[in-house]
Amino acid sequence: MYYRRWVSEDVMNRLRPKGDLRFLVRIALHGELLQYPGIRLDLQLRNEEGAKEVLSLYAGKTAILNVAFKQGGAVELKAAGSYRRQACAAVLRRYSPGTLPDSLEADVLRYLAEVRIGPKWISKEGRLQNDLARRYTVGSLPTDKFVIFDTEPNVGGRDGQVVLEKIQRFFRGHLADLARKTGRDFYRSGELSSMGREADFIAIGQDNTLYIIEIKHFGANAGEIYFLPRQIGVYGSLWSHCAPGFIDDINRLVAQKEELGLIPPGSSGRRLWNEDFKIVPVVILGDRDSARVPSAEVRERYVKIREHLSRQRFPGTEPPPLAGLLEYATTRGEACSLESLGW
Repeated sequence: MYYRRWVSEDVMNRLRPKGDLRFLVRIALHGELLQYPGIRLDLQLRNEEGAKEVLSLYAGKTAILNVAFKQGGAVELKAAGSYRRQACAAVLRRYSPGTLPDSLEADVLRYLAEVRIGPKWISKEGRLQNDLARRYTVGSLPTDKFVIFDTEPNVGGRDGQVVLEKIQRFFRGHLADLARKTGRDFYRSGELSSMGREADFIAIGQDNTLYIIEIKHFGANAGEIYFLPRQIGVYGSLWSHCAPGFIDDINRLVAQKEELGLIPPGSSGRRLWNEDFKIVPVVILGDRDSARVPSAEVRERYVKIREHLSRQRFPGTEPPPLAGLLEYATTRGEACSLESLGW
């Protein structure tokens, strides 16, 4: 299994101040999708085992542009996913080594100005992800508990998938046990099967601490909200089990993002010092100003599931993943302050 999001020195040179792709960093730091006010762009580094290095620009919960570095030195700019079918994507293409045109930045900006994004990616939870990604990366303050350094962190490899599936079965079994004890249907396979493979964010703290973060909008369906303790319990267990082997990869990614200005100066001081680091699961719900607030029944189910699962520990993880759970509510906007959820 692996977690490798740092990029090679060659790619870093292209992103540094005199590099031919530095404009991607400028877009991430200062750009905004004018057709979607308030939606800022987030640059992520990707370096998957056995695959090419990729730079991805995110808007809310969706990647809209990928820049892939091919063997032999070619660079391919491609609209991500379904955006390739939009007419504006025609300006993006593959370039042979040494042939990036002077117009490339203008071409990318034109694509970004014209691309159309579905509401589900940039409203509600997508908007929250956009705001939190901004506030706790370039907008982080020295007093903040954490700095976000990656979006959708994925434990790669077949063995990583096997561990994830074992953890998921472990938590499903405990939810079934809770249903038997209470006589209530806390276990619905349809709702559980919709959980993704990765948390929304991973962040680093000042005290040898790694934060695994999952967010939900108050307007999400009931099951998504009251199953949150199970979801973050799975992710927390996965990272508790696997992360000791990723210390160097995590520190290297944090250092690269700090150098590029994608997280604040001094963030690399929030490094993992040794294998005794702590994993802290975090759930963030918002926006608190939403007209839709989870019902009393949803909150009750959330609390019962949290209390039951907080006593469970997947073998090979210590302490139980929900033992130190942090729960916050937040509001939309650049301030995006975190307040105690109070459930």
